[in-house]
Amino acid sequence: MQSTSKFFDALVKVKDYLDRDLHDAAQRVQRSADGTAYAQHEPDGKLLARAFTGREAAAVRCWFSPDKRTSPRRPEAIREMRRAFGSHLQVETAAQRAAGGGTGDAAAAGRDFEAIRVSNQRTGWAVASWAVTHAQVYGLTEVRYAGRHWTVEEGHDGWTKDAEAPTTKVIIR
Repeated sequence: MQSTSKFFDALVKVKDYLDRDLHDAAQRVQRSADGTAYAQHEPDGKLLARAFTGREAAAVRCWFSPDKRTSPRRPEAIREMRRAFGSHLQVETAAQRAAGGGTGDAAAAGRDFEAIRVSNQRTGWAVASWAVTHAQVYGLTEVRYAGRHWTVEEGHDGWTKDAEAPTTKVIIR
């Protein structure tokens, strides 16, 4: 993380870095023998950046063998998610719903999941992508958001349509 910060701190000092080809701007910060070597990876890097920043909906999928599944650790996932997205992340937990808190959604009553409230679609897809890519580590089995649904059982299929998936919160199980 520290080296990434140093890279970006140096990048913003490169004159007109936003108007340069990505590999050219990067070469001016981190010099390598062949400044064009990274150019071949730009399309993939741009796609990943769009996916993980929420600019590309449902672009991230994850699949792992059933024997690689782990025990559910959603509270730990939420803590790490808050570290990644900031402490202002609003989460409605299963425990809050059981205690009478939460949104009061009758259909959600008694269901075991966390709901991360999101203020816009970009944030929603960034959170949903994070959850899918961390599913194995934290034992997550399902992510629902904005009319889409991902499950661990069908992870190889990516996101499927789900008319019930909310647009104001990301559901993780």
